Amino acid sequence: MKHFEVNLLDSIQKQPEIESHFKEEKKRGRPFFYFSLIILLAVSLFFFNTVSGSNEVFFSLARLPIIREITYLINFYNPSLKGEKEDRINILILGIGGENHQGPYLADTIILASLKPTTKKIALLSVPRDLYAPIKNFGWRKINAANALGMSNSGDGAKLTAEVVSDVFELPVHYYFRVDFQLFKEIIDTLGGIEIDVERSFKDYQFPGPNFSYRVVSFEAGRQTMNGEKALQYVRSRHGTNGESSDFARSRRQQKIILAIKEKLVKEEIIKNPIELFKLYNLLTAKVETNLKIGEIVKLGEIFLGVSSDEIITQTLTAEANGLLKSEIGIDGAYLLKPKNGNFEELANLAQNIFNL
Repeated sequence: MKHFEVNLLDSIQKQPEIESHFKEEKKRGRPFFYFSLIILLAVSLFFFNTVSGSNEVFFSLARLPIIREITYLINFYNPSLKGEKEDRINILILGIGGENHQGPYLADTIILASLKPTTKKIALLSVPRDLYAPIKNFGWRKINAANALGMSNSGDGAKLTAEVVSDVFELPVHYYFRVDFQLFKEIIDTLGGIEIDVERSFKDYQFPGPNFSYRVVSFEAGRQTMNGEKALQYVRSRHGTNGESSDFARSRRQQKIILAIKEKLVKEEIIKNPIELFKLYNLLTAKVETNLKIGEIVKLGEIFLGVSSDEIITQTLTAEANGLLKSEIGIDGAYLLKPKNGNFEELANLAQNIFNL
């Protein structure tokens, strides 16, 4: 083991030569070179953990200079991002129930996130799932149906939903990713929980339970740490007391969860911890539907984590008095949300100018 460490330390002393080589590799456009280093890291960690049978060796390896060097390389290779030249990168975030849930593939959460790299700002626009919108080849439907329809037709529900959102707001949706309830809980638990400041106490007596039953969940006002299960209850609750009974209130809670995840990643510098990064990487690559590539994930992560919480704009489309939507009951008795002015012009204007509000 000592011989292994000495050789690695000797190689790091040649930092200027190595860095020069990496720059040359980047100019030649060789992302495979960097991906190979990631694989090398994963195999090395697995090998030494298996041979030694000790987690102590596994974690000590993460502190070796070569491991820190490879982490640097992952961040060094920065591909260009879609929308970066226009200074606006749009990402659609979708949440679904998944298997063993009622309406498993209907979008339960729809958030259009926009990043403005030059000013280091982020905007989160929550789109209500009952918004009535045209879905290509399927006619007018609730927007949350796009994911299920896409999965049943082409198998690509997130992509179809991104196309619908793009049409409604007249904006390109460059990237998308979709998670289900189970993965949401696993991500929160992998992070060790997140801190949420609950604005007001409330109870939900009609929270979904097992076998399509109901159960009671409750939240006390104040700052608290939530595990994956509690955080999921917080973002799913739709029948809460004390003003927390609407989808609009729920959308605001969903935005708070996203911001809390960001703060957790920044506060504990998880992005700099190879072990924690690989845990998250394994979760995301195994269970997330996305069109993001690994290099794009790294670069977007850098931008996202570099934004101050004070520079994050949150907006929710609502049917409240000052909102842009109105509620209607469809001919089949379904609850629908439509633009007050009869078209999507005001909604598109809001989304397009959200950084100027």
